[in-house]
Formats: sequence, structure tokens, C-alpha cells
Amino acid sequence: MRTLGSRYVLLGIIATYVLVILGPGENASAPVRVAILGALLAVTVRARRASQGWAGAALGLGVVLCAATVLVGLSGSERAHAVLAGSATTLLVAGMIVAVGQAALTSRAVDGATLRGVLSVYLLLALLFGAVHQVAGQFVDGYLHGVQGPPDLSTALYFSVITLTTIGYGDITPGCDVARAVAVTEALVGQLYLVSVVARVVSGYRTPDTSDPSRDEP
Repeated sequence: MRTLGSRYVLLGIIATYVLVILGPGENASAPVRVAILGALLAVTVRARRASQGWAGAALGLGVVLCAATVLVGLSGSERAHAVLAGSATTLLVAGMIVAVGQAALTSRAVDGATLRGVLSVYLLLALLFGAVHQVAGQFVDGYLHGVQGPPDLSTALYFSVITLTTIGYGDITPGCDVARAVAVTEALVGQLYLVSVVARVVSGYRTPDTSDPSRDEP
């Protein structure tokens, strides 16, 4: 269950990235994104052998947030919809980071599932800060240079990945003190995560011993 859960979560995160980048638009894609993240949170909780009640609660939270996103989208207020969708994404992704991170760091063996968990957390960090940038951009004028109006999640995720990986800004840069503060925090979190968590996990990785009949098979 742990191995299958880590695979589903990583594939779901990749699918979420594709939806954000290539989706039909925020109004149409936001409810789908929230639904996917809610389902992934439930899978993550269930994969940790937590009680079925917690997994059901996670799924229920995703359903409620998805329905709220649809209803607010129908109201016609783009700002309210962007704030709710970004906040829902932030909440669900934060829950996934905690659940996946705990599973990866408390694993007794550093195996493929652990590596997928560590990679999932890194991708989730970019998505988390992307949602934060999206929400903050709704309240702060000129939040990002190179963007007309408040950024949608696709633009915010692009800026977030550039910031987290610290490869250097190009067409989009922070446009105010709030954006700079969030960007600095994100860059520090990303680098500390790479040099501490990822380095520790990778250094302890070992391939499965096929000669050991007692090893845990998926």
C-alpha cells in the first residue's frame, strides 16, 4: 500500500502540474485541481495506514472545497474565485506535504517509495508557494513585474518553480516588497530542503535485496 500510494501521489502531482500549465483556464480547471488534490490527500493519509476515518475526512474536505470553488466561480467574481481556489490549493497541498514528508522521513528503509515521497514534497513546495503567490497577487497591485494584472496559478507556478530552483529570473520578477519576502522565503526553503532532507535520503538509499525473502514487496 505504501509503494502504490507513493506512485499514485507522484503521478497525481504531475497531472496537477499539467492541468495548471495546459488547462482551459482558471475558472474551469480550478475545481478539477482541487478535486485531484483532495483525492491525493486522502490517498496519502490512507497509504500511511492511518485510520479510514482520517482518509474519509481528507476526501470530504476536498469535496467541500471543490464544491465551494464551483459555486464561487459561478458567482462571476474572478478575484473571489482566485482567492478561494488558491487558498484551497494551499490548504490541501500543505496537508499533503506534512503527510508525505512524515512518511518519507520516518521510513525505516530508504527505498523507491521514500525517494518518490521526497520528490513529491519538492514538487508540492513549488505548488504551495505558487498558490501563495496567486492569492497574494489578488491583494497587492503590481505583485509581479512582467505580468498584466493579478497572476493566475499557471503564471504563479512558473514564477514559483524559478524561485524554488534559484536558476535566475528572466521575464517575470518580484514587483513589490511582499513578493520579494515570499520569494526569499521560498528560495531558502528550497535550498535547505535540498541540502538537508534530499541529501540525507539519497545518501541512505539502497536497492532492494532480491535474495532476502523477508523484504517487503509491494
